[in-house]
Amino acid sequence: MRFPLVLSLIAGLAGCVPFKAESPRIDHFPFSVAHGGILLSAMPYDTLESQWEVFDADMVRAGILPIYVQFTNQRPQAVQVQLKSIALYETSGHKRHPFSPEKAAGTMLERYSVRYYSRHSYQRFLERLKGISFREASVSPGHSVAGFVYFPYTREAASLDVLGARVPLRSP
Repeated sequence: MRFPLVLSLIAGLAGCVPFKAESPRIDHFPFSVAHGGILLSAMPYDTLESQWEVFDADMVRAGILPIYVQFTNQRPQAVQVQLKSIALYETSGHKRHPFSPEKAAGTMLERYSVRYYSRHSYQRFLERLKGISFREASVSPGHSVAGFVYFPYTREAASLDVLGARVPLRSP
């Protein structure tokens, strides 16, 4: 059991990044809805295979449900999208709010007990995670913003709401 500890220590001292964070390749969103001049598309990364493809980690084990969201403004005026305007609804109706990429990165490192990585490697991982995360923005007419939003993991994820456009996250 000491071998993984030694490898972690060596990787940390070398400045290696503990997890990857790559942009997903999405040809088709499984869930989309148009409402009030907003086209909202979502892809939950709730399987181990999909999580390993992007993060090289079991996010569920870390208590995180990543959802890739694409928000397209079809209104004639710009729309301001903020993280606080995004919510996940469970089948019970319980509303969950997303957390920041910083909290997601910290939770990943804490849950995986990755204590031996340098501050520099943590910062590199955080920057990669931020690079694929949903960014708050003023979205001009006809434009889109996309990225990951991170929620506390739940098996009961039913829908995602952004500014009143609610997309189901389950097939009927």
